[in-house]
Amino acid sequence: MSNPIRIALVFLVATAGTAAADDLIFLTGGRVYHGTVLESTADTITVRAKVDESENVYKVKREEFDPHFFYRVRDKAIGSDAAARIELAKYCVEHDMFSRAKLQMDQARAADPKVVETFMETEFPKIREGIADRALYLGRRALKRGSTANAKKYASWILTKFEGTDAEAGAEKLLDEVEKKLNEASEKKRAQRRRSAKADEERAERKEEKKRGDVLGPVEKQMDSAQKSYMQGLRAKSIGKAHKPLESAANKYEKAMKMAKDAAGSAPDEETKKILSEMENEAKNGAVSAYLALANGYSSRGTYQKATTFCNKALSIDPDNAEAKQTRLTISTTTGWSRRHGRR
Repeated sequence: MSNPIRIALVFLVATAGTAAADDLIFLTGGRVYHGTVLESTADTITVRAKVDESENVYKVKREEFDPHFFYRVRDKAIGSDAAARIELAKYCVEHDMFSRAKLQMDQARAADPKVVETFMETEFPKIREGIADRALYLGRRALKRGSTANAKKYASWILTKFEGTDAEAGAEKLLDEVEKKLNEASEKKRAQRRRSAKADEERAERKEEKKRGDVLGPVEKQMDSAQKSYMQGLRAKSIGKAHKPLESAANKYEKAMKMAKDAAGSAPDEETKKILSEMENEAKNGAVSAYLALANGYSSRGTYQKATTFCNKALSIDPDNAEAKQTRLTISTTTGWSRRHGRR
């Protein structure tokens, strides 16, 4: 394996049966080997693996491994070595695994607070700027690819967790661009509905369109108000100032969800019901985003009880939301480490 590894993706079924999960060596590009991890360092993993019908021991550089596999191996191996956990946190940042990076730093702090304190004073300011810059790049790329939701998520993350960095101004500008895109998209949808209404000149259909506008109008107005509060919260310079508008946005989105659901009962046609269903789902996503922004803001300041409360509110709206589940798990793991090592 010291040379470039030549193997296609293999579904590894040994003659004696399927290999156990911990016997699979995952490499970049979807490559998989049947083997055993012998030892690891911050830069390499030594494995015994079968390649081209020959089983040998290989020392493989970390760049060859799938990042999630390398993380799992090192996480199990380093125990209470605070310095090693800091190095693993850096690796996580390099591969956009930001939640895992935070978890590693929390575990390092629990193992040896002085080592972490030295790191925070010497290296972390530069790394913090790098993380914020990376998040800003990912947000801009998401917007360029048409994902306003991901762009908004990264901008929110920078503004709630990395205030004071050089990327903060860029995040605010990105947020302006996101808002513009959202407004354009909303106006485009409304224009499409209006054009659709004008397509049929018959009197009966014009009446139906008026009924549709009467049904959709209040929900649209509520959604606009919720979005305005949300943007105001994300632009706030501290979680204290962001709390009220973000919570207001979440409440408004929840109200919009109920309005859309209730309005479906009096919808004049199936098309209106479909639009209301889409708006209800959009409002649900908005409420979840607002609560997660609050959870992240409080979590980054160590206010884990409030952070957990807002994670739970997000999950009460969308129980299957992956980001809310991961955020709550990270908070739970962090507070668990704190209690285990005598910290509150």
